[in-house]
Amino acid sequence: MKVFTRCMCMAAIAAIMLICTGCAALLLGGAAAGGAGAVAYVRGELQATLDASLSEACKAVDSAAAALSLRSETATEDGLQSKRLFRMASGKRVTVQLNRVTDHTTAIGIRVGTFGDQAASQQLLTEIQKRL
Repeated sequence: MKVFTRCMCMAAIAAIMLICTGCAALLLGGAAAGGAGAVAYVRGELQATLDASLSEACKAVDSAAAALSLRSETATEDGLQSKRLFRMASGKRVTVQLNRVTDHTTAIGIRVGTFGDQAASQQLLTEIQKRL
């Protein structure tokens, strides 16, 4: 019985170590931080919260994309969400998804390429934030 108890304790410790390191801690920490300005890079998509209405955020996205010489392909928008597709000079697709959270808060997701490019996504987000 001592061996079984010892094995269970070791398994519990290993599980706690896995939860407290790596992506799980980042996700839990990001969820705990919450609020406007929180940024996370999850599965190839940069996710953030902007202190701006949906329409203000859309204008900032379009302006930032133009400043970075991104070619606009499509833009759809209703009162709750917006999706914009751009192309980089290299041919990589840039997808920007905006979702209205409140009248003055918008969630944004940026994906560059198929698998994501964190540096390029962060550069676009920085340009967007400059315009808000």
